Amino acid sequence: MAVPVIFLSYGIKNRHIFIYLHIKVLSVFLKTTTVFIVYLP
Repeated sequence: MAVPVIFLSYGIKNRHIFIYLHIKVLSVFLKTTTVFIVYLP
């Protein structure tokens, strides 16, 4: 019963890290797609 509570608090504490990682992945994805769009035609 205590394990999910600890996991939840850990997730809430490190939510900004997860958001930062998601933003980084999104920016890299957008950069690669723009490069593909620019260099494909």
